[in-house]
Amino acid sequence: QSAGPRNSGSRPLPVGADNCLTGLAFVFTGEMPSFSREDATDLVKRYGGRVVGAPSSKTSYVVVGEDPGESKLKKVRDLKLKVLDEDSFVNLISSTFNGASASTVTLASPLLPVHSAQCTTPVLTSSMTPLWVDKYKPISYSEVIGNKGLIEKLSKWLKNWESNRQYGFPKDVKDDSATFRACLLSGSPGLGKTTSAHLVARLEDFDVVEFNASDVRSKKALDESTGTVSIASLFGTASSSLSKVLGKSAAPVNHKKRGRVLIMDEVDGMSAGDRGGSAELISIIKQTKIPIICICNDRSSPKIRSLANHCFDLRFRRPDARMISARVEMICKKEGLDISPNVIAELVDSTSADIRQILNILSTYKLTNNRLTYDEAKTLSANTRKNSTMSPFDIIGKLLSHGSYRNLSFGDMIDLYFHDYSMVPLMVHENYLNQIPSLSTELRATGKQLDLETVRLLSEAADSISMGDLVESVQRSWSLLPLHAVMSTIRPCFFAHGRGSLRYNFASWLGQNSKQAKAQRFLREIQIHMRLRTSADKNQVCQCYLPTLAQLLTRPLSNSGTDGITEVIRLMDEYYLSKDDFDAIMELGYSKLISGVATSTKTAFTRIYNKMNHPKATMDTVPAKSVGKGHGSELKPDMEEIIDVEDQVLDDDASDAGGNDGDDAISNDRSIKIKKTSTGKNSQKNSKSLASESSR
Repeated sequence: QSAGPRNSGSRPLPVGADNCLTGLAFVFTGEMPSFSREDATDLVKRYGGRVVGAPSSKTSYVVVGEDPGESKLKKVRDLKLKVLDEDSFVNLISSTFNGASASTVTLASPLLPVHSAQCTTPVLTSSMTPLWVDKYKPISYSEVIGNKGLIEKLSKWLKNWESNRQYGFPKDVKDDSATFRACLLSGSPGLGKTTSAHLVARLEDFDVVEFNASDVRSKKALDESTGTVSIASLFGTASSSLSKVLGKSAAPVNHKKRGRVLIMDEVDGMSAGDRGGSAELISIIKQTKIPIICICNDRSSPKIRSLANHCFDLRFRRPDARMISARVEMICKKEGLDISPNVIAELVDSTSADIRQILNILSTYKLTNNRLTYDEAKTLSANTRKNSTMSPFDIIGKLLSHGSYRNLSFGDMIDLYFHDYSMVPLMVHENYLNQIPSLSTELRATGKQLDLETVRLLSEAADSISMGDLVESVQRSWSLLPLHAVMSTIRPCFFAHGRGSLRYNFASWLGQNSKQAKAQRFLREIQIHMRLRTSADKNQVCQCYLPTLAQLLTRPLSNSGTDGITEVIRLMDEYYLSKDDFDAIMELGYSKLISGVATSTKTAFTRIYNKMNHPKATMDTVPAKSVGKGHGSELKPDMEEIIDVEDQVLDDDASDAGGNDGDDAISNDRSIKIKKTSTGKNSQKNSKSLASESSR
């Protein structure tokens, strides 16, 4: 990564005629004295030229700055290409502006006189100006941009769904989609997932029933919707129940078509307001008589993992930018909007190839203008740039690299921090030590002086991270988040930004924190089991007991083999330790002791231990919830909704009939055995005897 131009801002940007560089291809190598690489690239694109990465026979000019690449220069000499320096590059552009020099031309246009305040433009209604997204949505498979292979798979799955259902969704077929009752479409927003689902359903002659984030999709809502009919009848033949689910706005069902398809859009958005909705959706999929298409944006969400196991998984990818550019250019020509390929490329880059957002931007812009220039596209891109899909690696790349950091304003850095204010500081902490700060290289220092300045700057960054950690330790003070952003992210990156490694590392603190939590859980369980024999707390168990206990548990196995198993089990029973506790002790830093034991001895130890009865310090008296035959009885709630065991017991007790609470509480206790009452005459005799005893 370069240190940037040494005389940045000393020369104004040249001004040329519109599209004066059309058809020309430029290659930049080295750093120009006055312009950054980004400014020079924008100049070429502004006037219709192209910027390529490597020289070729089709290259028009090669602009050479300071410290150029030797490989590029060698290729330039071999191909005998035209070479320009900064002055020649500026003159090439400014000479096209009617012979005027760049110093006499200003970018600002003069103010035009206002002749009338009366608006002559007719007011356009929504019916007169339909959205471009709806107007130009694909009506055939050939008009779909990208992911055509996935759409063909979706079409094949939907076409063969009914025949696969009649055969019971066989698993021993070559077609992997034939075993699934539902399909899952995943990918970033704007890739055409919902459009593809509707297009395939329409072309395959299916009626569409859609649920999205605006609908209540909780387990309770689905249960209420199916209260009078079974789910099978709801999604099989009962059209009246279907209208009950969808409300008054439900479209009438066309019985002449092949059937209905249910589209569940944004299933990864089924959160707190849709409690139990994911589990209920899975139960519906298991018994559905119509195909179900689920759509999500975040495929890695924990709520989607269990759902994906029951669906035919189709992951949409971002389409090629050239395909999007061609489609957008065709639409702009039909709508009378003058736009160049460079402008379209800028919009594609700023929206992360979201064609839906591009069309919305252009349709809004077309209401007041008929021509979109490159500079206006840059302004629109800055205002509408999509940051929601930025990963932690993208964010840390912008914060630690020289060029991108210095082009960011303070507000931009704050916005990057708030993308994920818990992850971004961890990424900074993980990668700042691998940097060679630009502040040290700009001093032209070498050798030990450069090393000393680098250490000083990284020390400043470390001090700032420490102060940020103090701010973070203040619990629930959300007003301190901007201060935390400065101390944990912006200020450390000011000292550390520069030249770093080619790849940034993921925050290792997360793995270490998980490892620590696991070790703490192991230690707590061991201490609880040993409390009948010891009075030590967790720290004392870890520091005083485990070093000796680990030796006593492994030495007989190492020295005596299978003959020492009895001694080890006796010691474990004396301290109420289980086999899981034995394994946990070995994981707490004593794995080398067990590694010296033969595999056959370990196997024999496990087999003998499992055959024997062992004393336990604690006993679980909470009954396991029985699994009924209902369609959702075996399913667990959503992962983000934690339900305590005590709450489950209270809910079960509250739902029982009155007068049976005490009996159920006793019968559910595993430590108390109750003799089952017999039926018929014997039960009547037993009830009379119990009544007489209670009267006494």
